Amino acid sequence: MSILLALPLYRLTDANGVIIPSGRLYSFLTGTTTPAATYTTSALSVSHGDYVQANSAGLLPPIYLDPTVSYRFQVRATPYASAVSGMDFDPVTAAGAASITFTQAGTGAVATTVEEWLQQLPVSILDFRATSDTTDTAAFQKALATDKPIYFPGGQGLGTAGVYLITTTAAGSGYLTANTRIFGDGIEKTVIRPAAAGQTVFRAKSSGSGTQIDNISLHDLTLYGYSASGFSEQIHLAAFNGVSNLLIERVFFKAPQGDAIYLGTGETPGEGRHNSSVTIQDCRFDGVNNANRAALSVIDCDGLHFRRNTVINFTTSTMPGAIDFEPDATDTTALLRNIRIDGNLFNACGGNVATIGFAVPSAVTALPRSVLISNNDFRNYAGTGAEFYIHTNRTLTAASDDMAIALTGNRGETGVVPFYLVSAKGVVIDQSNVFKTYTTNAVAGLGATEKLWDAYIAPRMFACGSITDARGIRVGTCDGVTLEPYFYKCGAASTTGTPLQFATGVTSNNVTIGPGLRIVANTSQVTGIDNEGGAHTFTSANNRISTSIDLGGLANEFVASAPGQVLPPVTFTWDPANLADGAGETSAAVTVTGAAFGDTVVFTAPYDLQGITLNAYVSASNTVKGRLQNETGGAIDLASGTWTATVTKKAVL
Repeated sequence: MSILLALPLYRLTDANGVIIPSGRLYSFLTGTTTPAATYTTSALSVSHGDYVQANSAGLLPPIYLDPTVSYRFQVRATPYASAVSGMDFDPVTAAGAASITFTQAGTGAVATTVEEWLQQLPVSILDFRATSDTTDTAAFQKALATDKPIYFPGGQGLGTAGVYLITTTAAGSGYLTANTRIFGDGIEKTVIRPAAAGQTVFRAKSSGSGTQIDNISLHDLTLYGYSASGFSEQIHLAAFNGVSNLLIERVFFKAPQGDAIYLGTGETPGEGRHNSSVTIQDCRFDGVNNANRAALSVIDCDGLHFRRNTVINFTTSTMPGAIDFEPDATDTTALLRNIRIDGNLFNACGGNVATIGFAVPSAVTALPRSVLISNNDFRNYAGTGAEFYIHTNRTLTAASDDMAIALTGNRGETGVVPFYLVSAKGVVIDQSNVFKTYTTNAVAGLGATEKLWDAYIAPRMFACGSITDARGIRVGTCDGVTLEPYFYKCGAASTTGTPLQFATGVTSNNVTIGPGLRIVANTSQVTGIDNEGGAHTFTSANNRISTSIDLGGLANEFVASAPGQVLPPVTFTWDPANLADGAGETSAAVTVTGAAFGDTVVFTAPYDLQGITLNAYVSASNTVKGRLQNETGGAIDLASGTWTATVTKKAVL
């Protein structure tokens, strides 16, 4: 019987525990410098030769000993150096690991046996391979059953060029369990593929709604699909349903037929599971031929961080885009919140919705919330959609929850639509976002029921909306929106082109054109802010426009209350009570359309107030009141009369 001396992930170190990169472990007969062979397999059929070479990280491959040999081992940093101080071991015998005492370096370490120590280490998939295996699926399932980390040595799979062949079927075994860690030697070194097209490599699924599988990690691998065999929407490289604390890092997802990664509620829609605390970082995604669905598809997740990844060549023309947040209508309890997408590169991605899109059916109760999309680089969009898209498929109101969606520090160059905001509330696209060379206008609000609420839109835009009759940004139905973008030659270079247009047939309310608005005009443009065909309905009394904007000499068709504008006076009847000294009275509410908090209100009496003080104020939107207070020292009874309320709009700085 052979004895395993070192499992993969055993590192060569000096006596102080410092790793020795690319070091060598020499083996001799005890008491001599006569080489003694160690072996690569338990069958002792393939010798390591005179020494075992560690890799650049100090990692050793498996080492098996001949039980009939008594060994001497030396750790050497270079081929011709002597043994590293304190790292000459003699004798070493192939005694059973249960009988050898082992104590880890460091203060307070407790003695154990080599056998017990080895049981704590990862297992290699090679340890479970049968000679009759034609794929690596069975060995993987056996390794998974040990509940230990699983190591895939690079280039030793049963497929062509050492690729591992693994398939996990929806009805079969091999689902990842809690505390699963799967790793290899690095991207392009350890490559795993489905055993055939139409199959999935890794799956995880909790036992049901309200349960999760905790602590799964994948790292230093390549998962390689079969997009060359054609698009297949539901065939993913890795699918997770009901997981928490999922970490995927340094993994290359290549050529999936469906999604590279799927975060769902179940293998059929509406099963009600939730995902949480998912991190995907330092990965590469290459769709190769765009014959796939998404790099990442999210049905449900509370706490997702997608960062420092590269995503290229994703999404067939009939699918949404590279990152798709899209619950099914039956996933009524799905959650999309606490999402961060930052520091990624998206290149040559396509689809028909967006590079990053949120499409939430009205049947899903919760709105997306707390989404940060920052410092991403979008290049060469190849689809028919936008870089960012949001649509909640419902009529939002003032009482709807704020979604807290922010885009900041993003850069986009060469595409179709920079952003497309349909029905959403609480969206910020600040000045640090830059979009350059997009053929079609961005969209903020759409039809009468697809309303954009409480948004701040101020990107810097260069040569966007260049096709015939296009605009830089087109504004639809909205309420509480502030616009102050910078436009450089945005909108078509014609008399019908315009940087900022308010769409025909819809209504806007509480819109502010802020002081940051700047227009560097295209040749031949006439209008800087356009009311499309004169058919957009402005709620002018509630709109604001700064006196500091720069329209580049173009016309303005935006309708708003100018700073200091006096609204039409309103008359009303008031018969104050007989006020004793120290008493006061507040008038009934008076409707003045367009009155808003911060405006100045003046009540004019039809007679002498005889020393009574009068104050007037905005009590609610479109509503004012007045207050009389008698501090004269005696009672005063003012007569009934016709009063006048006058409102002056506040200035916009």
